[in-house]
Amino acid sequence: MIFLGLSTMGSAEASLGKFSRACRFDTLPVGSKSTLASFFVAQGAPAGLGNMASRSSNEQALYWIHESLTTDYFQVRYYLFAKSAVYVKNRPDKGDPSKFNQVNTYRSNWSVDQVKKEIRENPRFSPAYANRGPTPLYNARAGDPRVMVAWHLYGAPVTTPVPTGYFKVVGRHFYYDPQSGAEVDFGQSEAYTCNPMNWGLGLFDW
Repeated sequence: MIFLGLSTMGSAEASLGKFSRACRFDTLPVGSKSTLASFFVAQGAPAGLGNMASRSSNEQALYWIHESLTTDYFQVRYYLFAKSAVYVKNRPDKGDPSKFNQVNTYRSNWSVDQVKKEIRENPRFSPAYANRGPTPLYNARAGDPRVMVAWHLYGAPVTTPVPTGYFKVVGRHFYYDPQSGAEVDFGQSEAYTCNPMNWGLGLFDW
């Protein structure tokens, strides 16, 4: 099902969140890289990437996380939906190489997905939930199911990373309230970085 209404519900927005990420693995916090690599594998990244934290800095720099998430931090009240568009510079095959040009798009399902039980109960990830209380978290994620995807600089050897700042991720977020029948465009998010303000609040909200 798809709901694309444009009404507003200000009282609902206190419990909802939205954000995007354009994140190169080597720029993640050094002390968290091992845990984050394990987390990404738990979310669907290839198992062989679980040792990413111990790889060379150049190899780490080849892997990106591009995603947009719509989240609800309290009880199940809404169907959530997210769209995500990935843009990159220096791609003359996509348009003006000095500007951001779209290279990928992703859509979530309309969902009330809860954070996976195996993640919530994994002691390695428990610090992320320390201040959340017993209430489950719900989300819709738009992004590559492989989570960490290798990219190299266009026209350069495959070992040449895409520079930071060359990617942009633009998310669009929606929710549907089945009680009122309201379909809400929750607005846009935009990111050029790992969005570090959301490491504690949003990284584990899958």
